[in-house]
This record gives sequence, structure tokens and C-alpha cells, in this order.
Amino acid sequence: MKISIERGALLKAVSQAQSVVERRNTIPILANVLIEAEGEQVQFRATDLDIEVVDKAIAQVERAGATTVAATTLHEIVRKLPDGALVSLTADAATGRLTVEAGRSNFSLATLPREDFPVMASSEYQSNFAAPNNFTTTRLKIENDGDISFYEATGTTAKFFWDASTERLGIGTSSPRSLVNVTGSGSDGGILTLENNSNSLQTNRALGQLDFYSNDGSANGTGVKAKIQAIALNSIGNEVGLTFGTSGTGSATAVEAMRIDSS
Repeated sequence: MKISIERGALLKAVSQAQSVVERRNTIPILANVLIEAEGEQVQFRATDLDIEVVDKAIAQVERAGATTVAATTLHEIVRKLPDGALVSLTADAATGRLTVEAGRSNFSLATLPREDFPVMASSEYQSNFAAPNNFTTTRLKIENDGDISFYEATGTTAKFFWDASTERLGIGTSSPRSLVNVTGSGSDGGILTLENNSNSLQTNRALGQLDFYSNDGSANGTGVKAKIQAIALNSIGNEVGLTFGTSGTGSATAVEAMRIDSS
């Protein structure tokens, strides 16, 4: 089996499939998702023997086939790939491995045979019902592992993401590289804005401030060590300055060290 699929479509399908997979499972095959590729479509199937989830996605199928791979591991890999990436999945039955490639990223995952995957009953039932679906896209998703994603209008790109395992927050990215990772093009004039809506500005009063704290556990280790502050140079707010401050050992107050103003 060899397919190429857009990262957003793959993530959506794998997320749906792995939602029924138990992280701790005494039956190895139940931790896997069955991937079946044929024609111009790939199908993802997962089950806990009580519930079966099936999701389908459009893909470029270079070589039809099927395999099973750890659902949680595949989901974690795809989730951390860059938005818009084209992902290639190649299964090698001889080695029992699935290769996941996207750009410079390359992963090799162990697989289990398709024949080991349980087949759920698919017979006709006497009663059927249908319910309208008013949600065409996913806008909010809360995963079993605690991850939280807020998606844009098409439901494929996470614009706000909380990674529970690393305790990192991503704004504009689903792969935060720091505790708070803000990503954007800046085409509207900026990426991050701090705004003060006060109606009573006062001269030399802060419009906004960033404080840098130390918390190394020592007696003098806790407190403000530096700050960057935007200040109003007059009461009407049409002149603004920027100050930089630092604090000495044992002091929790940052003293102004440099000021930049309109002059």
C-alpha cells in the first residue's frame, strides 16, 4: 500500500478512528487502526469490540492495499506535522513496517496484519433511523488525552491548541514549540497585540507591561527581574514611550533602566 494525503484530511480521519482506541489494551490489534486504500479513497477503521468507527478520506492511491498501525502513535505524528503538508504512507508487508513521510520528517512504525483485525457485524437490521446533521465542520475538539483544539471555518486547521502532554499553548499553530507559541503572517499589522481600554489615561502610567519573573527556589530567587513597559507620556495618549527595567538581587521591583520616547 502506498498513498499520499493532505495532512488536514489525514488528521481528521485518524482523530475520529483513534477516539475509540484504549491506550492500555491487552489485545494488541485493538490499539491499531485499519487503513484500507483503494481507488481514490482511503478508509480508517477502529474498534473496541463494542463500538466501531469508520472514516473515509480522498487520497492519491499509488498502490492499493491495507495494513494496521498503532492509532495513538499515528495520530501524535500527524498532529505535529506542519499544516498543509502532503503526507505519504507506505506499507511494506515484508518488513511489517509503515513509513510516514512529510517533507524532511520520516517515521517507521510497526504494523500488524490486516487479517488480525476484528470484523464487526454488518448485517441488515430490522429498524433504521436517520438524524439531520447541522454541523458540516469540526470547530471544537477535546481529545481523550486532554488536548483541546479550536478550528477555523473549514474545520481542518487548528487556530488555538492546548497540548496537554507538554502543557504548551499554540495560537495559530497546532505544534507549539514553547510554553506559549504565537504564529501568524502579520499581514494585518502585527502578530500579538496588548491593548489597554482605560478611559482615563494618566501621564507616565502604564498602558501595558511584560514582567519577567525568576522562581529558582532560593530565598532571593522569586520576583520581577525585568520588565518592558509601554507608558503614556501625556493624558490624551497621543505620545507613548517604551521603558526597560531591571531589578537587583533580592528585589521584586524592576527599576527603569532605559526609556524610548517620541523625542
